[in-house]
Amino acid sequence: MIDIFAVNDPRADLTYINIRAPQREGAAIARANCDELWRDFAPFASTHFRAEFPYRFHQRWFEMYLAVSLLRAGLEIRCPDSGAPDIHVQRRDGRGLWFEATAPTGGDESNPDRVVYPPTPRPGEPPVAYNVPTERVILRVSGALHAKARQLRTYREQGIIGVEDQALVAINKRKNTMTTTAPSSPIDRLAQLRATLATVRTETAAICAGLDRDEDLRLQLLNADELLDEAGDMLTPSEGAPPPGIA
Repeated sequence: MIDIFAVNDPRADLTYINIRAPQREGAAIARANCDELWRDFAPFASTHFRAEFPYRFHQRWFEMYLAVSLLRAGLEIRCPDSGAPDIHVQRRDGRGLWFEATAPTGGDESNPDRVVYPPTPRPGEPPVAYNVPTERVILRVSGALHAKARQLRTYREQGIIGVEDQALVAINKRKNTMTTTAPSSPIDRLAQLRATLATVRTETAAICAGLDRDEDLRLQLLNADELLDEAGDMLTPSEGAPPPGIA
């Protein structure tokens, strides 16, 4: 079996480099995790996957993790080399279920809306508090969903995704988040979550408007939006009553 960490290139993703030759316990655990996933995924990995793994580590790791999770759930999968979604699952009723995996990053340095990560304090330096750019994080995630939704639409138009097949976008936002302390009060948390729901709802509506020729995916997005509405209603305190969980 090919070693998934065989490539030794200083231009590779920094996380890949650190895990490839671990110097700390956490990196060693991550390496063992990758090797375990690779043992199951190797027979399904495309040439494209192996070529990109060192350079787009987070994206390709998530694709591998998703595929192995489906395998261990007892599902039959295949991973096309190119020109199709990342993973195909054959359902018992004969229909296909396609997965397109994505792991949005904070954005290129030239992007004014990128998520900028604060510098890590050096040993002995006091910790510093930073504001988390919530709107930019949401923008990166919703932008990834929008791009993948359009890509799935193209696959349908080309006949790669069958008329009766279903397609899902799986998003890993690990590379696009910042560790932060939760808001100080339940009311602050309530306000932050409602703002997030409102932003996602707006993005979902925009995606639906651009997918009028892909009714199946459009309906899935609308169903997701209805769930957001229900969640928003649950978060709205009734008049004269405190929000749930607030005495």
